[in-house]
Amino acid sequence: MIKDDLKFESFKQYEDARNQVINDHTIINFQDHGEGSKVLKSNRKSISKIAKNALSYPYQCRVMYRLSRFLQSEVILELGTSLGISSLYFSGSNENCHVHTIEGDPTTYQIARQMFKRLGKSNISSYQGLFNEVLPDILNQIPKVDLCFIDGHHNGAATMEYYEQIESLCNIHSAIILDDIYWSRDMLQSWEQIKQRPNVTLSIDLFFCGIIFFRPIDLEKKHLKIRPDQLLFHI
Repeated sequence: MIKDDLKFESFKQYEDARNQVINDHTIINFQDHGEGSKVLKSNRKSISKIAKNALSYPYQCRVMYRLSRFLQSEVILELGTSLGISSLYFSGSNENCHVHTIEGDPTTYQIARQMFKRLGKSNISSYQGLFNEVLPDILNQIPKVDLCFIDGHHNGAATMEYYEQIESLCNIHSAIILDDIYWSRDMLQSWEQIKQRPNVTLSIDLFFCGIIFFRPIDLEKKHLKIRPDQLLFHI
């Protein structure tokens, strides 16, 4: 599934949307409520720079698309919309899915929301606010979490807090993606703690992210590492 090199036609639409924001040099006020970018420090940034530094790369988005497609995820939760490109990939992964995505910055939230509307993505519900304030309300509204992408905050303690809330709505068919597990020492520590939790049966370390599974397996708990250069992808 992860090494799948099939090309999907929808990828072009999503990458066209990416190129649109990459080439948009409009300066906006940007509020980073997480640990902050290691590249971007000013509160006034161009949409282009945000896109180049904050968006998941195409190959990363394609891994998440294929994972959702493989799991046939229906309820997808994303913490960290940014400019909405990964949300687009999730939304197209299968015809029965609905994406719930949270963004802390009000300006990028509006940019992403307008993009979803322009592309007719009625299966994306976007929310603006701090994760710790918005997440509990969403979890009270949805019946389950089939797939979750935790991105945007990059703080180990906060990641653990979000994970524990989300895990309560997961089932044996669910998966949780943790972005930037090597971002900092405390992010790596949270990854190590999460993958040792009793109900985690399989973890996959892709360096740019870690993926947690809960499906029962006959053998002992497994922890796998796959180097990014061993993956196969098409644009």
